[in-house]
Amino acid sequence: MDSINRIINFVFPPLALYGLFVFYPIYQRLKSAVSIWRNVLRENVAGKVVLITGAASGIGEATYEYGKKGAYLALVDIRDEPLFHVAALVEHYGSPEVIPMVADVSKIISIAVDHLVTNAGVAPLYLFEDIDDLSMAMPAMDKNFWGSVYCTFFASSYLKKSRGKIVVIASGCGCIASPRLSFYCASKAAVIAFYETLRIEFGSKVHISLLPVESAERCAKAILRSVCRGDGGYLLEPAWISCVILWKVFCSEVTDSLGRWLVMG
Repeated sequence: MDSINRIINFVFPPLALYGLFVFYPIYQRLKSAVSIWRNVLRENVAGKVVLITGAASGIGEATYEYGKKGAYLALVDIRDEPLFHVAALVEHYGSPEVIPMVADVSKIISIAVDHLVTNAGVAPLYLFEDIDDLSMAMPAMDKNFWGSVYCTFFASSYLKKSRGKIVVIASGCGCIASPRLSFYCASKAAVIAFYETLRIEFGSKVHISLLPVESAERCAKAILRSVCRGDGGYLLEPAWISCVILWKVFCSEVTDSLGRWLVMG
């Protein structure tokens, strides 16, 4: 087996690079053609039921863009007062019906939906060496990862019937290490890996989009455009994140050193 691996290590990389060089231009042309076609056949979300977690602030709040398009919204957050404020705002923007649900996404939530937007999350901010109790880090995995998994588990049967969509609010931190955010990075990496696998398992039954994103309002508009087009894969906002990820893959020592210099100072 070792000798076989040595042969593969020698032969496969140049073949893979050559294949990528030949295939990539064709792939990009096909992708552009599909994108144009999807824009023509853009989904109308009016009358669809959309469940949004972490809806009381940030990107979750800004997904009132769904309400502007006439979708029925179920808004979930653990904070009651800001959640009801967002619900009133969404109704003002034109949603025919809004149901605010005060709940913890790391517990069980079940509802019949056409779109699921998993946005709820927390970002503990501290150096690992400063932690004296690991329970401080548990909410990051409970809410960021398991919160998304629970909602997806109970919504998946409805989403398959309606050929619905799952919109996963991930983070560039799931791909790029960020000091002081070790558990947040780990939870978002777990989210990305989980939904990448789920996308393969579900196939065309449920569209899954992963979104490492930026400012709330701009993200919400970009999310809705992407979802209505039926895009799969990733939506990167801002677009320059893709360049950082590329550097991370090919020059990881540089990005690690730069990250430490910028954040640790």
